[in-house]
Amino acid sequence: MRVMIYICPCWLFINPVFLSFFFNTPDYRSQISQNVSGIAQPKCNATKLKELVLPFLLLPEQQEIVRRVDALFAFADSIEAKVAVAREKMERLRQSILAKAFSGELVPTEAELAMKSEAVNQVKGSSSSEVS
Repeated sequence: MRVMIYICPCWLFINPVFLSFFFNTPDYRSQISQNVSGIAQPKCNATKLKELVLPFLLLPEQQEIVRRVDALFAFADSIEAKVAVAREKMERLRQSILAKAFSGELVPTEAELAMKSEAVNQVKGSSSSEVS
């Protein structure tokens, strides 16, 4: 039988978002792993949970931390969005380059090479006649 432990902090002193951030920290996970007993079905009872050390910060400090963490998460989300857009552009460019490569647009045609060769020969011919 599994029992759920309900944590009811005093919201006058603890910001719920700050508390949820704390529950995702390595410090919290370390404390929990030290208090867990059993291997097949690890358990952490209410008595052991009472021994957890939570950081005590005044409510305004907690709110500032939440504000800053939220801002950093928003910044990270914007970077992820920019990376996704850049990847999409890169994939479209790759497809365009491949399409041009297989249609022969990236290399000069024989006719273009012949015209360039003829132009070079004309330039060589005209410059040698000017020198004489």
